[in-house]
Amino acid sequence: MKVNKRTVEPARAASTGPQARAVAALWDEKRRATRGPRPGLDVAAIAGAAIAIADAEGIEAVSMQRVAARLGYTTMALYRHLPGKPELLDQMIEAAVGEPPVIAADLEWRAGLDAWARALSAAFHHHPWLLGASMRLRIMGPRELRWMDRALALFAGTGLSAAETHQAFLALLGQVHSATRFSLPPGAGRGVSGEQWVTATRSVLREHGEGYPALRAVMAAGAFQTTRGDGLTFALRCVLDGIGVLVAQRTAPER
Repeated sequence: MKVNKRTVEPARAASTGPQARAVAALWDEKRRATRGPRPGLDVAAIAGAAIAIADAEGIEAVSMQRVAARLGYTTMALYRHLPGKPELLDQMIEAAVGEPPVIAADLEWRAGLDAWARALSAAFHHHPWLLGASMRLRIMGPRELRWMDRALALFAGTGLSAAETHQAFLALLGQVHSATRFSLPPGAGRGVSGEQWVTATRSVLREHGEGYPALRAVMAAGAFQTTRGDGLTFALRCVLDGIGVLVAQRTAPER
């Protein structure tokens, strides 16, 4: 039988490519290092050392060589456990995000999503590099998927369709990302803080503000001068109010 080579090659790539390696590294609980690992070295230790470097110096400072040196192993010893830096980053995210919050079963959807969103923002503040590192679309590990599952479960009984639930979840997640990014402190590899951005942008607008009248006006009126947490509170109120309108429409009795 003649085999269509163009059909076989994508299938082979899917089973051996970066996605397959990510799934194997994150989900295969029985996975063992190849070529005889030295005792005491495992994926959890490698991820922990990498997280310590990222917390102190930023994600750009993390490399297989730096992590190996911190642990007292050769770089090749790490490669027996993880294929490369992309898989190391996946393990860092999975370890740093932690477990999602336990939401009381009797909590209504709005309060539950508010608690979920605040817990996620707190995780990003605990590891400031985590927000930027986790933004890319990628294979997620068990903990990250539990975060998603916990949020989606809170939409049960709202009357939203599966598609609406997904879009509402993405809207909530986007607000958490945006509000948290502005409240993160400055640090190595993390860009400027919200306060530093305001100071620098005001300086720019003093000389070039004629082309940005609306931005200049809101900044002069005190916009962007929120303390940590205020921006998230406002963002959550806006997105949850919007979801609430849709929920009310879906659960209203038929006339």
